[in-house]
Amino acid sequence: MDRGIALLRGPGRAAALALVAGALALRIVDPGLVTELRVRGFDSAERIWPRASSSARVAIVDIDEKSLAQYGQWPWPRHSVAELVRRIAQGHPLVVGIDTVFSERDRLSPTEIARELSGLPPALADALAQLPLGDRDLAEAMAAVPTVLALRPHPRRECAIFRPDFPCPGSPGGR
Repeated sequence: MDRGIALLRGPGRAAALALVAGALALRIVDPGLVTELRVRGFDSAERIWPRASSSARVAIVDIDEKSLAQYGQWPWPRHSVAELVRRIAQGHPLVVGIDTVFSERDRLSPTEIARELSGLPPALADALAQLPLGDRDLAEAMAAVPTVLALRPHPRRECAIFRPDFPCPGSPGGR
């Protein structure tokens, strides 16, 4: 405690601390005048010292009506999404962002088709089971380029934060 008080002793230290506390209070309250000054100050600094322009561009690959007409209804098989990711990766992007949640199994993967069609001849079911999994194909395609995926919060609050000690319903090992 004495050490903390000793830090305040000295020329100008208490005034400096009061100034920092006042600036912090203004930043937290952020009245309109301060916001306007901050924004205008930033604009002036950008005019005087502009940032170096970057050749990096943002490209959005959108699944639109034309894509749906050409490739079929959504969701597409994971193999198709993997192929799309590979084609995007050929452009050497800094990062690929996928704003889709793949929360269900790939119903169009060969193993799922074999499971759904229980009357298939055993040879055909075995052949389908030997084909690569769509999820694995997509994971390999995403591993080839830096990728960011969308997240969906879990409806149960305690499941919204990853906790290895609390497996949530629907997760592997969940309750």
